[in-house]
Amino acid sequence: MSGTSWIWIAGICLWVGLCASPASADPFEPNNTFETAYGPLEPLTNYSCAIDSLADLDWFYFDADEGEYLIRLSNIPVGRDYDLFMSFDGVTVFTSSQNGPEFREEIIEGVFTDPGRVWVWVESVLGASPDESYTLNAEFVPLVDEPPVVELIAPSGGETSITGTQELIE
Repeated sequence: MSGTSWIWIAGICLWVGLCASPASADPFEPNNTFETAYGPLEPLTNYSCAIDSLADLDWFYFDADEGEYLIRLSNIPVGRDYDLFMSFDGVTVFTSSQNGPEFREEIIEGVFTDPGRVWVWVESVLGASPDESYTLNAEFVPLVDEPPVVELIAPSGGETSITGTQELIE
């Protein structure tokens, strides 16, 4: 009973048009809205998920600090076109990656200047594949406040480097 012809509800198999067999169950469902988003995503962790139907949206969230980010949607099943979106409020699209079906990867990257909760979601533009998963992962690099390096020329003409301190040179 595999394929897209069966749905399992409370252990009962029913015949319907677009659904998945229990073997293809996405472990992060239900995550079809920002209210039910799975998260928080852990950095450098691969999440294997499936788009079960054209109506299926897979929502995730993470709590961002100031810094660089890269969200990667990869291993999109052949013949499918999935897009990746990002929002700060769960409603308004902040940015997205919407390559065509010839690409098997979508990437969103940039810099967060304010910490806060961020939602990302995957949606299908072409086809669903409940028996084939895609991979989602996130990379974060926090901004670091490093003290400036100041190079001073001593009266003797030699250079002195000072990092984050004050020094009197005579």
